[in-house]
Amino acid sequence: MNATVQAATRVIIDTDVGGDDMTAMLLAMAALPAVMEVVLLTAVWGNVNVEKGLKNIISMFHILSLEMDWRKKQGLPLGFEAFRSFKPLVSLGSGHALGKPVVIEKDGFREFSIPKYLLCWKKSNLTYMLQDGPDGLQNFYKLHPDLAPDDSWKSLFEDDVPSPKERPEYFNYFNASRLPAHKEIIRVLKENPPNTITVFALGPMTNIALAAAEDPEALLRMKELLVMGGAIDSPGNMSPVAEFNTFYDPVACARSFALSSRDPASTMPPANYCKIPLGPYPEKLSKQLTVKLFPLDITLTNCVDYDRFSKSIKPKLDAGSPLVTLVNTYLTGLYKKNTSDPCVVLHDPLPMWYALTENNTAWNLSSPRDIRVETEGQWTYGMDVVDRRGEKRANGVNETEVDDDTLGWLSAVRGNRIIQAMESPGADAFYERVMKLLGL
Repeated sequence: MNATVQAATRVIIDTDVGGDDMTAMLLAMAALPAVMEVVLLTAVWGNVNVEKGLKNIISMFHILSLEMDWRKKQGLPLGFEAFRSFKPLVSLGSGHALGKPVVIEKDGFREFSIPKYLLCWKKSNLTYMLQDGPDGLQNFYKLHPDLAPDDSWKSLFEDDVPSPKERPEYFNYFNASRLPAHKEIIRVLKENPPNTITVFALGPMTNIALAAAEDPEALLRMKELLVMGGAIDSPGNMSPVAEFNTFYDPVACARSFALSSRDPASTMPPANYCKIPLGPYPEKLSKQLTVKLFPLDITLTNCVDYDRFSKSIKPKLDAGSPLVTLVNTYLTGLYKKNTSDPCVVLHDPLPMWYALTENNTAWNLSSPRDIRVETEGQWTYGMDVVDRRGEKRANGVNETEVDDDTLGWLSAVRGNRIIQAMESPGADAFYERVMKLLGL
């Protein structure tokens, strides 16, 4: 290989599949094989319970298989070269936050997982948790049962489900793993050279934290962790200060972020928090984890103009494209929930878009920031905390600490070091990239 040609970015995608997560996965599957290879897809609880999240991952393969057949019949370019070139593993992950029991509640049209600490909320305050509908995809399976996979795929993950008499075509596009997601993450990172795997955290960070707790050095073999989550200067979408993914498992987020510090113990959650059965990290670790954070501050500025989208896809929608039907279903559902805004915000594709276009100079990332996660606050639970005082920090050369800085906010050693995505190439560029890659 020419020394100037970079190898494909090999990735693990950890996701709680709702519509925006689906878009992120589709962008990865639509990439050129020389640009990106998805090695592992792991389901975590969040937008939907983890079993429904797994079904949505499998449904992506089913829909894309149908789409390939449809495009062949239409004489259209197939696209989705990464989807056709690689065969990623799929694994089921955690069904609840660290140390938090989950109960099943019903809102009249679906079952959903709620940590017990949210049961004191009024049902009206749970609205955001239902934004993605009963299946995470705006009721796609009920609206389009002809495009939904039957339950035969479960036989790949469970012994008590009979195998289908004829193996469905879409089974050929992925491998099923029966290892828990966090163990599969560890295995993949160990079996690949260091700094060759990028990990995307698109939902609550439970699986990432479990992997880090079991084998922190294995987790540090990744190239970088790209996280959709948090709210720094933007208001939250679960509380005035907390974003959904972080709020749903702030302990997991805090433990994962701590690996970005030279002194992880300085930002770890209290050891007795909710009797979480995870121990501290070793005092000495080989390196700091590179974490790039895509918070609401940037995701809210990138969206899809719904009118423009609906006009653009109409010919293929009318012609019966399975993929267009899927994307239109969840985008239309999101649009109808907030008709005051003509632009539909898709949070989770942002880190994927960055990974596919990081050489674009329009991306602006901060220098490492000390961003910490609140895990106990009555009003600030799940908040991303930064130091806004403007006080002089230790320079790390002549001094590493500042007198009377008990909590280490001014320290060159203590505190997290998170790189924050500040600016993207813009909403128009985002729209064009999504539409072009997906062939819509």
